[in-house]
Amino acid sequence: MVFKQFAREYSEHPDHGVSVQIAPVGDRHPIHLFFTRQVLAPDGDRLEPVGAVACEFIFAPRHRAPPEWCEWSFDHPTFERFVDAVEQHPLFAELLLTRPLRTVVYWEEAS
Repeated sequence: MVFKQFAREYSEHPDHGVSVQIAPVGDRHPIHLFFTRQVLAPDGDRLEPVGAVACEFIFAPRHRAPPEWCEWSFDHPTFERFVDAVEQHPLFAELLLTRPLRTVVYWEEAS
């Protein structure tokens, strides 16, 4: 539910990209799941990134670290296909059924 609510904002503002990333640190280390929404601002006739809002979920370690994984809304022809690709990833689905150890929401400046 959190993912769909976070990502749904994208459908209302299609120029802003959304990404979902699973970032394992290593075997027996916590697993990080990030929802990131890029924020753009007009700069003349273009839109330039100014930063991103990130939701980070930290889950209990696994004996073996899963592979890193990332999906961007920009890489899919429609918002619905992006959501389907994310929701069909096996580890994403598993993590959503697990209570995170910690959650953090923060702003990250564009580099």
